Amino acid sequence: MMSNQQEAAAIYQILEQAKERVIITNKGGMIVYVNPAFERITGYSKEEVIGKMTPRILKSGQYDSQFYSMLWKTLLSGKSFHARFLNKKKDGSLYYEEQSISPVKNQKGEITHFVSTAEDLTPLLSEQDAKKLAQESYQYLKEVSMEREARISELKLEVNNLLKRLGETPKYVIPE
Repeated sequence: MMSNQQEAAAIYQILEQAKERVIITNKGGMIVYVNPAFERITGYSKEEVIGKMTPRILKSGQYDSQFYSMLWKTLLSGKSFHARFLNKKKDGSLYYEEQSISPVKNQKGEITHFVSTAEDLTPLLSEQDAKKLAQESYQYLKEVSMEREARISELKLEVNNLLKRLGETPKYVIPE
């Protein structure tokens, strides 16, 4: 059995040697760790990003604010987010990656960090294929968001109906 210190050292070595790109941010989104694969894939050095940047530096401009809003809603709800992204390297060139972002929680269940792992898909995909996949990911997330919003509206209506039956004033304004 490994001690906590040995376990931490082993995990660090795994992250450092992983082929996949790894970014760890604090809850506010500031980068606190990147592995060598991040440097190799993006062209940014650790010194340029740790404590100074957020993953926004990789934005390609292909996704709108609604996409990123859905991403953050998912993460802040404690769930992982998985999608194919078209991102931008330091030199301005675009690359495609399969990315998973997960919240990291402390012993109290509070989110303290986020970890993002990604595999560079550029060698495997043509630009047209990658844009199609990015659009499909966006469309899926948009549909999921709309379904959630519809369910929230249904629940608000149910709460209002219960309050009316109890002789209380409805709590929510439901748009027509």
